[in-house]
Amino acid sequence: MHKQSKYTKHTKHTKHTKHILLNNSQQHGGHVLGEGGFGCVLYPSIKCPNIKTNPTTVSKIIANYSHASIKQELANYNMIHKLDPEMQYFVTHIGSCYINKIQNRPDIEKVEYYNEEDYKTLETKHSLKKKDKIRCPIDESLNSANILMPYGGIELDNILKYDDKNTEHTHALYKQINTILINDIKHNLKKMLIGLKLLHDNKFAHRDIKPENIVCLLNANGTSINMRYIDFGLSLKITKDIDYISISGSTEFTAPEIIISYYIESYYSTFRSKDYIMSKIFEEYWDTDDKTNKYIDIMKHNKLYQNITNYKKNFASLYKRIIYIYDNDTFLKKYYKWHNVHNSFIMKSDIYSLGMTFITICVEYNKLNLKLHDPLLYDLLMKMIEFFPDKRINVNQCLEHAYFN
Repeated sequence: MHKQSKYTKHTKHTKHTKHILLNNSQQHGGHVLGEGGFGCVLYPSIKCPNIKTNPTTVSKIIANYSHASIKQELANYNMIHKLDPEMQYFVTHIGSCYINKIQNRPDIEKVEYYNEEDYKTLETKHSLKKKDKIRCPIDESLNSANILMPYGGIELDNILKYDDKNTEHTHALYKQINTILINDIKHNLKKMLIGLKLLHDNKFAHRDIKPENIVCLLNANGTSINMRYIDFGLSLKITKDIDYISISGSTEFTAPEIIISYYIESYYSTFRSKDYIMSKIFEEYWDTDDKTNKYIDIMKHNKLYQNITNYKKNFASLYKRIIYIYDNDTFLKKYYKWHNVHNSFIMKSDIYSLGMTFITICVEYNKLNLKLHDPLLYDLLMKMIEFFPDKRINVNQCLEHAYFN
């Protein structure tokens, strides 16, 4: 659920000791484009045998998952690539291998201990300065998956963190993308909805939509950006066999029914009291980072979006809404139904997450005094983050909204 710190929280998910993949390339020592609970994305890539790459290829190193989970993620990439072979909407993979299967490991010089959290260091042959070394957790046996994919662009999360006063993000490219993103918000939202429709029409749910899993690539003439989805590790092919959905994604972007149904399912079997389960649900809504409430505080000062606070600002109101789902005997059966008039509630959670992502864009640009005064956009976003999934619009209804006409 929560974004994990760089290395410290991975040890809970595996029996293996962690190592560090250290990528020292000829190109400025290499760098990490993104990291999280899965591992990290490295550029330049660690090469796989018999797979052609180019200078823009990156490696997604999956560090901690079980072998079955890695196989499932690769299967997801394969299926989604078939839906979008030109990668208009999704950045998928061009091939993969396991690090321990790379013969002679031509990119790797040595493996050594690294004195933090009992990790080890994997070092490439093109090592530069120590400060340039990239540390990425890998499996003890080097049985980490190396997924090769084209560079998709800058994570939306990093773009939104751009600040003229922040030297870390002060870069002409970021500023240019920021300007295009806000000027073309209608085009970008529509494109992301079309991509989501492609998934949903084929019974796929992304299940982890958030700014970190959307990338933006500036086109050659610098006049537009190509916004696409990445990271399908939690994606799900919806079948008749589904009877339980684990919690996924980051709290502030996770649909309420996911959180509620997860805790109902988790604690019913242990005969926990309703009050106990409710306390666990609220614990997820008001996590330690409290990002959602920070968004609400910012939105209070925005006339256009101030009503967004109403959907979960009031504790009592939220309690009543959760109780509505909690006490609805048909809810879970309806939620897990293979195909229903609501375009599947599992897919509805994607709509909520995308809505919250674009609300985040609006909030961040409001902080930069780039006001978005469009009542139709506001209306669409409010319908996308509707608390009750049976009332939330589906992807087809989003695309038919007056905002796009």
